[in-house]
Amino acid sequence: MTLKQKRWLSFAVINGLVLLCIPLYHLYIHKFLPLFPDLMTKCVAVQFLHIYCTGCGGTRAIGALLRCDIIDAFRLNPFVPIAAILFICYDLRAAIAIARGEKLVVKVHNAVWISVAVFLILMTVARNIALVCFGYDPIGDLLTYWH
Repeated sequence: MTLKQKRWLSFAVINGLVLLCIPLYHLYIHKFLPLFPDLMTKCVAVQFLHIYCTGCGGTRAIGALLRCDIIDAFRLNPFVPIAAILFICYDLRAAIAIARGEKLVVKVHNAVWISVAVFLILMTVARNIALVCFGYDPIGDLLTYWH
């Protein structure tokens, strides 16, 4: 097996595992969780502080993306669709590198990591200000507490 074939094989395996998450997510949400509803607990920030953390709404946003409801995914947790877009971009970049026979290096620049961190902080602060000060609750779990 040539190096290029090995790279395509690893690319296919990684993407296959990612695609396998779709039916597994469906089974988890629709078959497993109804049997054990207490497993889906609220996060500590929601329970005790009555504010949203960075990850709040992420699972529901993934579900919205799988239903191809991008607007709902952005409403629930804007980072999830953005992360999906970044993954697709890096995945396409890897596929192009393999096709061209180039060295496969997927390097995420420091600017990307810093941008992600700043975005997550700003997103978390903005949606909690919108909740507490303006009564806008895109997720819908805390509006009754604050207003």
